[in-house]
Amino acid sequence: MLKASVLKHMKYPSHIQRVAEYHVAREQARTQADIPEQRNSPPELAHMEREEHVSLDPIQSPWHPFDGLPDEQSHFDKDGANRGCADESSIYSESSTSDSSSGISDASQISEYDSNNEADDEEWELPRPGPQPSPGVNPAEPAEPDTSGYTHSIMSRSLYNYVKAMFKLFDIKLPDWNTVRREKKALRGLLGMDVHASKSILNIPTYGLSLPKVLAQEVANPIVSPLIDYFPEEAHGRGIYKLSQSKKWLEELDPISRAPMCRVGERDWYLFEPVQITSEEVVIPLFFYREGDVMCAKCVTPDYHFDGFSSNLRLTFPAGLPFGSPQLKSVVVSSFDFDYTEISGGDGTLLHERCRHSVYELSLDCVTWHHVPNPWRAKANGRIIRHLPITLYSDDTSGNQSKRWNKHISFYFTLSGLPPSMTNQNYNCHYLTTSNQAGAMELAAPIVSELRTMSNEGFPTFDCTIQEEVLLISSVLCFLGDSPMHAEITSTPIPGNALHPCRMCALYSESVKEKATIAYVSRFFMIGPTGSCISAPPRSWGQIKAHCYEVWYMAHKPQRKTAVEDSSSELGVKDILNRTLIDRRYAILAPGKVPTAREKVFVEELEQIFKELPETLFNSFFELDGFDGCQDTPVEILHVFLLGVVKYMVGDFMRSLAPKQKPLVKARYQSFNIDGLNIASMQAEYLTRHFANFIGKDYRIVLQAAPFVLFDYMDDDQLELWGALCTLAPLIFQTHIEDMVEYQLHLIHHIRKFLYFLVRSTAQWVNKPKIHMLLHLMDSVLRFGPPPLYATEKFEGYNSILRNASIHSNRQSPGKDISVIFGDYRNVRQLVSGGYFYDKQSGVYRRASPAVISIFLDNPSVQKSMGYNAETVDVTSAGYPAVRKWKVPTGLKVGIPPELQAHLRGYVLRQVNQISWNSKTVLAAGSFVTYNSGVDSKGTPHLGQISHLWEGRKGGRVVLYLCLSPFAFEGVDTFYNMRKVKRQLEGNFISIVNVRAKLNVQHNCHNGECPITLTRAVRLERQDTTNFSGEVAHSDRENYVVNLASLANTLAHRDFSGIPFESLADRSHLSSLHEGLAKWHASGTRTGPPGPLEAVDPALGT
Repeated sequence: MLKASVLKHMKYPSHIQRVAEYHVAREQARTQADIPEQRNSPPELAHMEREEHVSLDPIQSPWHPFDGLPDEQSHFDKDGANRGCADESSIYSESSTSDSSSGISDASQISEYDSNNEADDEEWELPRPGPQPSPGVNPAEPAEPDTSGYTHSIMSRSLYNYVKAMFKLFDIKLPDWNTVRREKKALRGLLGMDVHASKSILNIPTYGLSLPKVLAQEVANPIVSPLIDYFPEEAHGRGIYKLSQSKKWLEELDPISRAPMCRVGERDWYLFEPVQITSEEVVIPLFFYREGDVMCAKCVTPDYHFDGFSSNLRLTFPAGLPFGSPQLKSVVVSSFDFDYTEISGGDGTLLHERCRHSVYELSLDCVTWHHVPNPWRAKANGRIIRHLPITLYSDDTSGNQSKRWNKHISFYFTLSGLPPSMTNQNYNCHYLTTSNQAGAMELAAPIVSELRTMSNEGFPTFDCTIQEEVLLISSVLCFLGDSPMHAEITSTPIPGNALHPCRMCALYSESVKEKATIAYVSRFFMIGPTGSCISAPPRSWGQIKAHCYEVWYMAHKPQRKTAVEDSSSELGVKDILNRTLIDRRYAILAPGKVPTAREKVFVEELEQIFKELPETLFNSFFELDGFDGCQDTPVEILHVFLLGVVKYMVGDFMRSLAPKQKPLVKARYQSFNIDGLNIASMQAEYLTRHFANFIGKDYRIVLQAAPFVLFDYMDDDQLELWGALCTLAPLIFQTHIEDMVEYQLHLIHHIRKFLYFLVRSTAQWVNKPKIHMLLHLMDSVLRFGPPPLYATEKFEGYNSILRNASIHSNRQSPGKDISVIFGDYRNVRQLVSGGYFYDKQSGVYRRASPAVISIFLDNPSVQKSMGYNAETVDVTSAGYPAVRKWKVPTGLKVGIPPELQAHLRGYVLRQVNQISWNSKTVLAAGSFVTYNSGVDSKGTPHLGQISHLWEGRKGGRVVLYLCLSPFAFEGVDTFYNMRKVKRQLEGNFISIVNVRAKLNVQHNCHNGECPITLTRAVRLERQDTTNFSGEVAHSDRENYVVNLASLANTLAHRDFSGIPFESLADRSHLSSLHEGLAKWHASGTRTGPPGPLEAVDPALGT
């Protein structure tokens, strides 16, 4: 079908004409390569210029040049005609006309074209000859198993046979389905990426991919490996945006989980080995880290204890020294001079011989011995050790496309050392295992086992960046999931109505009724006796483990099962795997039941396993080095904030709306300006009527639109509450923290302010544990960085890929089938990405031929089909800024401003429709931008609304200019609590280099009292009908406010607005608790306060 469409398109006169123009232009460019001043316009530009030539009178509005404009004339004279502000080929490239805001798509690429292949702005790329294959390598080898598709676009057997028959009509023979399957199996053997089988403690077979082999492929992948951070970065609390800058990785990893060595120059340096620095001082490195591009180490100076009867020494240092200890000094690793084998005394005796190859870590109750040399030196055997922490995730998803639920528990992960621009892409999300029979703890056991093996022994692989073999080690930096999954991973009860509703702190209630007392409400909202913010005592990971063992011992005593359950509830633990074993044991040994022979064997084996390997009967994460379930399961903003706090607020308000108000809300949604918010479209009908079915992205839209859509229908209390929520949300979704200390102050203030208004409405919110978890977000930010780093949207999106694999299974062994599909995908991905693999026959590392690699590198559609977008990784290589759309709608066409033409003397000016400022930001008429001098980029920015956009050409130099209406900075609007701006009379024009950010600005409809009129034509099937719906009719074009609730460019909106915040007094927080309890008591709910009011809150009884 695709080939027929191509052949049909190639017969069009327009296509034939453009191909001829292309060849003429190429020949002219070849013959005039030495005369850049006479470079011809690209053929597509010439075609469009002829098509759009319009004679317009110059516009009469005055346009003045901005003071910070670059001098284009001097630039031209200096650079010459063949150089400019942007690459000419990239500005004229039609590839920039596609929306590159998202590089992840699960749809087939064929759907991008219209049925008649005459879509707007469509250009067909001429076939380019690929590189010749290397001798002895068949470039088509991996293409054969790829013909049936892979995880993102799998092809069924029946569809494959249909496609095969269609290709046969053109004398193209595709391999048989069974041949494809054999080739895939051969590839799994060649690359070593086969499916691993195991059996859980409950005798359920599970299947998955090998974690060490997946990590090995990533280090050998030239697209991924150069971007991995193997060491933490010391950012001093400034410019935090990635996990390698997290406090946990830098400061809080156990010694066994840290990067054990680093290589600087040709020397390998290891932790816990004495080294002599250039100042001749002997130190022992305890931490390796980077500060910018410099490798550093935190070192301790050892204490020397002399043996009075011999020349032996005992080197010691204090145990458990934290990263910030004053006893540690920061040393640049390049200043390390001699390693342990070269340090000697005045008599020539080597230090490591005098200390008998040992250093000791001393504490009050124990002594830790470290062998010199570090055991990892022998394991590495001259190789570099790559430390590769991961972010692990687990979730349940349906394996069906229909509404019938088919629960699959799945595990995925991303590399913590990659920047977020990479981890947010499906290409870098990695499948491990799934099952619709086994539970999360059963699936986790093989993963934890592999992690422990890697932590102790390492795993060899090839590092493509240094072209040599290295040794991999890994650990879990953090674990992500929803609230039930976090509860299962941490062996704590699902929050809900639990007496211990928090996995991170010791929040506890003796009964459900006790939750409605001032004592519990104060602990829930972390408010002290004076109203100040207090920190709850943290839960201990070791104590949770001890309590789980205690429940197991109790279950073996002669007592009823309910007593064990009550004890588990009081202790606040629930090990799902162990509880399943206890329940099965109770069922077998129940009074009056005669156990079968198999059941007797099960009980006997259970007792034997507990004697020999007791840890296999419990949560496997208890045994994972460097993982603390209480601290390393950060607050996840999708489920806790969007699907928790915001969901409660939206549902509560929308249900309170009167039926006559809903059409007005719909009209305001339809009139809401989404430019600058990264919102594709506004579905007003859906947002108004189906709020109970919202998903995360819908709540994002509501948060950003609420001040201008919902505020007019709220009372004063609701306005205060929603105003606090909409101010808090941009802080939570901020992806870049410029100053951690300042960010923490703002975050704490806004969370407390929001909770102040929330509890004042009613204290009944204590029945929602996600409200309490919001207070722990501050701890997660300190430990891991900006909340979007550990949001689960990227993993939630990956569920659709797993579901696609599931529906192509015959359901006889779904876990194995899905793992095979993902294994096949990994092999194709590795080959076409240019990744290396170990060839067992030759004993060397190889990769596919250049012809195979070009399939991926030279085809953005193939990259997109695998969930990869190169533009988001390296914006500088994408040729931005660039013209995105040339054709200007007739209603927006204007004549060339004389002032602009005077400024750009000698330039040929042409109006354009849209400009891609970067891979995600598009500038068009009506967009609001901040701008300032190109020299003083940190000065006070100005705000303007774009009226029209221009492209200027002079020789080979290309410039882009914007004509805009400037806005004056005014006071704070008391209704929206946002910055007011007012349009000025005279216009300015600026260069694209002056632009600093794109903002979302809304009309001040509250002050303008803008009415809602039935003037918006209802569109059906892309046509206007005679029906009309409501829309807001703005009363003026001068008065606007900057949308401080925007979740896009949050820093730019906040910095420009400059809204000061005022902290509430501590006594106010205390009084809100009493007021909320009084309202809860008055409501008389089923779980409301018991007895008289003074029993609940003595302060309210007087």
